[in-house]
Amino acid sequence: MKKTTILLTALLFISAACFAADAEMKNTSSVSGRYLDFYAGAAGSAMAGAYIGSCDDASSVFWNPAGLASMRNTDRKWDMFFSHNVWLMDMMMDHLSAAGNFGKFGYAALGIGYFNAGEMKKYDIDAENNYIAAGSFSPYAVTASLSYSNSLEKNIDFGATLKYILDTIDGSAISTAALDLGLRYFTPLNGLSVNLLARNFAGTLGGSILPKGIVLGAFYTIDLADYNLSAEYNLVGKVNNNPVHRAGINIKTPYLVSVRAGYQTDNTGVTTGFKGLTAGIGLNIESKYVDFSYEPYGELGNSFKVSLGGAF
Repeated sequence: MKKTTILLTALLFISAACFAADAEMKNTSSVSGRYLDFYAGAAGSAMAGAYIGSCDDASSVFWNPAGLASMRNTDRKWDMFFSHNVWLMDMMMDHLSAAGNFGKFGYAALGIGYFNAGEMKKYDIDAENNYIAAGSFSPYAVTASLSYSNSLEKNIDFGATLKYILDTIDGSAISTAALDLGLRYFTPLNGLSVNLLARNFAGTLGGSILPKGIVLGAFYTIDLADYNLSAEYNLVGKVNNNPVHRAGINIKTPYLVSVRAGYQTDNTGVTTGFKGLTAGIGLNIESKYVDFSYEPYGELGNSFKVSLGGAF
């Protein structure tokens, strides 16, 4: 277990060091790149984001890179993932990734995320200091990710994701790099794993910090007759925010259908509607799948996602 202790200690040290560095920054109240917190894919979204232990395919690039190593449990040599998110107020986000099983060399994946904030009006000031219309613009951001995962020991997987983030507003662009580190420990209790994830550590974006966080999760899966039941809980610590709790459940039926639901706390201050509750379904045909999710945000509106993928 010596390797395990070293890696776990290093992961926690890096996380703590980054949080400490953020605390010394003058602009600690300013957090940019909030789109990095948007959930990738309908399966994880339907489980309220409690998904760092559930991911085991190409979507792991966006959730927990340690999940890529779970491809060894299948016949998948290559895996692909795509997700489209219709978010609030004309905002949308897409995710695309491909992962490969390279045997003893490990597991690697490429991913890209595209966020569009929708059309916004642009104004100028004339000679008499009156506001005049000056067209419109659509802020957007692109995140490119490279992930690697492998087994540290028989019951421990690790992973890392290096991100390059480009943020553009009306022709003005800023960029930075960030790092995710993940660890998955398969406990002696069959079906139970413990996961640790450090997200979005490293540089700043336009002088503001990224939405950094540390996630600790427990995932449990069990077969009941012809059904498979999976449940996950995540405790999320974020910079400048109170801890967030996420819990989700997934029931895979013998009829090609999976049913999912979840609940999450948040820090948005939204108090109306079915805030925090999520739901979704999935269709599984051989090694391919299509997932759908529904996320209510109270008076802000509702978010819908569709994602698809599978082995090839």
